[in-house]
Parts: sequence; structure tokens; C-alpha cells
Amino acid sequence: MLQTGTQYHRFDEIVRKTKALADKHKDNTKFVASIGKTHEGREIPVIHLSGSGGGKNKPQIWLNGGQHAREWIAPAAVVYMAENMLEDYRTGRELGESLHSGEQTAEKERLGKVKKLMDKFEFVVAPVINPDGYEYSFTGNRMWRKNRRKNDDGTYGVDLNRNWDNHWGEGGASTRTSATDYQGPSVASEPEVQACQKYIKGLKHGIAGIDFHSYGELILRSRGWTKKRSGDESLLKTVGTDMKAAIHKQRGTKYTSETAAGLYPTTGSTDDWMSEGANMWGHGWTVELPDSERGGKGFLLAASQIKPASKEMYHGVISFGENMAKQHDEREKMGAKEWTKRIHRRTYEELRHERASEDKLGESEGVTFLDY
Repeated sequence: MLQTGTQYHRFDEIVRKTKALADKHKDNTKFVASIGKTHEGREIPVIHLSGSGGGKNKPQIWLNGGQHAREWIAPAAVVYMAENMLEDYRTGRELGESLHSGEQTAEKERLGKVKKLMDKFEFVVAPVINPDGYEYSFTGNRMWRKNRRKNDDGTYGVDLNRNWDNHWGEGGASTRTSATDYQGPSVASEPEVQACQKYIKGLKHGIAGIDFHSYGELILRSRGWTKKRSGDESLLKTVGTDMKAAIHKQRGTKYTSETAAGLYPTTGSTDDWMSEGANMWGHGWTVELPDSERGGKGFLLAASQIKPASKEMYHGVISFGENMAKQHDEREKMGAKEWTKRIHRRTYEELRHERASEDKLGESEGVTFLDY
């Protein structure tokens, strides 16, 4: 079996690994060989992960990597996390009641958390959603970012993460076909984007999603298309802060948690589409994996760093899942409308306090309250 966390693999190898995981864990997976085809005819696979407990109609969390071709750590980390989630779940089930008895080690704590999350949720994992570009970064240009559309002027590629059906064409992306962030000829023009949007919208109980990228060690929350804060800012900030702490606890890596537009505004992005287009109450997120400017490697993260970078992010995703589980239960208990009102009130009060301390208090200035 293909070993994860030790080297970077070509697209076909990643597909074989994903299928092998499904075959090994048949009771807890569903392998979908294709949710759609790319420009060059490659299939985009997805694997569903879920525990045996919790019944049917579980809330679903989407995880994807490989949207930008050169960011090799993203597919590697996503596959690593999927494999470890399945292995940890199996180990947790085998331990049974002994998982909660005797000395409580860090390993037992992790296994218990993963078992709860797998029984609570269905994780829908797409390791590489830009297969053509990813392959080209191995065979043609290591620093290639876009897909492999042949544009009318002879240039190649659209930046898939500027092509989603959310505020497309409103700035934060280029209209030049040769640009690395070219938004495409029209909204959701690319087959890869169309396939993902259709599949995600087809998930009956999608509540949140994470789009993994590199580099920069960032946890980016909604929104990206405007600097106005989401009405859910209170919740989103807490989730990001907890993720950051869980990651830091592993080996001291310091992620930054901020709004996506706080980094720089973009449009046609996956995370905002998941928040607004797919109506995920837990929102869409972007995570930028290592390296960093300080590390000096940028996109060219050494294979020796796959496992440590993926392992610490695995703990970040566990923290993310725990927060989603807590909020899901509260939302079910209170009802969606009352739950949303409470989050928005908390956001408003926190921002009032923040602005008062800066002597810049304005009546809900910069806050947009969303209708759910």
C-alpha cells in the first residue's frame, strides 16, 4: 500500500491510495470514483468517511486539497488525515470501554475524540480537485498553479479558486488569461468547479468545509470577498482560535487565524461559496499549510515535512470537528433561528466592545448580519 506522510505522489497514485483506504475500511467508507471530469479527461474522486454509530443522515463536513497545482502538501495532508481518521476510529472501536478506563494518555484522548467525531459526522474528502494542473506540476512546470484549460489566445489555465459562483468578477482576481489568478471566461466555467459545486450542493446535510492550500500557516475564516465582518464572526473566531491552539500544542507551530479578506480580498473563492452558495452554517474555510516565509521553502516544502505538518493539522481538524459538533447540538436544541440570533448578538457585542476600546464605536459599523 502507498505510504502517506513520507513522499509526494502523482495523481494516479493518490487515487489508488484513496481506493485502497476504501477497500480496507469498507464498513466506514464510500468511494466515489468520479464526481466529474477535468479538461484533460481525468476523473475527480471522493471518499466518504463515517463511523458505524450515530445513525443515518449525519451532518457532513467537506475537506479538499489540490485546488492549486503546485501546493503539493495539501493533497498529501488530506490523504494523511483521512487515513489516520479511519485507523484511529478502528483502534478506538477495538479498545471499547478500555478507551475510557485506566490511565488517560494523549493517544487515548485522541482516539476517543476521533471515534466521537466519526460517529457524529460524515467527512467527505476530495484529495485533489485539480488533477490536470497537479500532474502538470510534476511533468511540466513545478510552480504551475491553475488548471489546464487552453484559453482562446493560446495561454493555459484558470485559477479554480477564483472561478466559483460567489461574487465572481467583482475584483480580487485577474481578467488576464496569462495571470496566475485568472478568474476564467465566465463564472464557474471550469469543469472541475462545476463538478465540485454540484457534488457539494448534492450533500443533503453539509454544514462546513475546509479547502487546504499552502503556504503561510494560516486559518482563514469567512469572509474573503469583503472586509465587512460576518454576523457569525463570534463563532468563527472561536473555531479558528481553538484550531490554532490545537496545532500549536503539537510542535509549537504558530498559525495565524484571521478573516480571509484580512489577508487580501478575493472573489470567486471556494470558502465563500461554501458559506453562501452551499449555505453551510459552519461556513467554508481556507487553511494555508506550511511552509512560511520564515521557513524559506515556500511551495517547495521538503517531503520530510509532510508527516509533521499533516499530523499537527490533523489535531487542528479534530478541534474544528469538536466545535462543529458542539454547535450542531446547540443548534438542534435551540432551533436554527434562535441559534443564529444568539451568535449574531454575541458578534455585535464583541465588536462593540472592540471598537469602544479603540474609541471608534459606530452603530454596527462593518458588521453584516446574515439571514439564514
